[in-house]
Amino acid sequence: MKKMWDKCSTIEKALVVLSSLLFSTAVVSLFYFESIFKKNMVNPEDKIAQVVSVNQEVKRRMPMNFEFGNLKEGDYIGNGDSIFSGDNSQIMVKFLKGSQLIIGEQSLVVLRELNGKMDMKIEKGGVSGALQESDEIEIKAEDESVTINGEKDAQFSVSYKPGLGMEIISYDKNLKVKYRGDEMEMKNKKAIVSDKKGIEIKETTGGKDNLARKTASNEDNYDMPPKMPKGVDVDDVKLKEKQIALSAPFPALNQIFLHAKGGQIPIFPKEQCLEGCELNLLINKKPALKKDFPKNSIPIIHVKIEPNIEAKIQWTFKDGEKITSGAFEVKKNNELNFSKALQNKVPVEVMN
Repeated sequence: MKKMWDKCSTIEKALVVLSSLLFSTAVVSLFYFESIFKKNMVNPEDKIAQVVSVNQEVKRRMPMNFEFGNLKEGDYIGNGDSIFSGDNSQIMVKFLKGSQLIIGEQSLVVLRELNGKMDMKIEKGGVSGALQESDEIEIKAEDESVTINGEKDAQFSVSYKPGLGMEIISYDKNLKVKYRGDEMEMKNKKAIVSDKKGIEIKETTGGKDNLARKTASNEDNYDMPPKMPKGVDVDDVKLKEKQIALSAPFPALNQIFLHAKGGQIPIFPKEQCLEGCELNLLINKKPALKKDFPKNSIPIIHVKIEPNIEAKIQWTFKDGEKITSGAFEVKKNNELNFSKALQNKVPVEVMN
């Protein structure tokens, strides 16, 4: 071999070295093809959403590809991408128009935008999300197709099981569902949609009774002297019944309020005191308020929250011998807190 190399001219040696370099480059390029050539790059004209967070491993297949590649936070989703999440995996994406969507574990969903309207096809599994005002999403399964829209930040969840149909759940804000030319308005309801039976509307419970009992179990803590924590205060509200646009009890059980500048949150446990009433608050598991309301009065207060305050607030309300209870949280308005609320499927209100 050495004799042959010695007989080669300078040009021949240069060609051999160049060929070896090209071959080595090709091997390295194939090995690192995905990282070098960015297989997951999305054409700017095709961008419809961006990944907010990923839990475990979630994969994406682009329309012109045969293979699935990993998705990570910050990646863009293109028109027609298929998203697959495995066991104990989920992904949160935010559409460029504003609505947010969580794809749960063991799901396969195709995301598209057609004629300016968001569109998704659920091959299996389920999604949950929150709408931006005026947003409309068409959701398809094998034999079913519905269109949903609703109030700003209206939350929903949709799951599909082949052969059983599509299940749509609405929460504390109005959600409009269009199916086969009919439009239904849902709030705290569940709709079962199937090609054979059409659409069936049912009330949802969401396990609220169990949570109410758990909240009420903290009643013994109210025996301690109440004290308001720093950054939280309470205002009395004197209103006539016709001036109150809330439905009691308010807030909804386990509701989350997101804020950036602080604000006021009404606590309205009952429309009217039938006997002498007593309202007790726990804030971050510590007694904060004990307030009495006279017979026939309207029991309502405003909890004032300063900026940067986060708190867990629990209340119990006694009207004679009858006791009711509730709980809600106040958190900073950011993507993480919003995504966690969606993941846990709890009512969310964005204050500012």
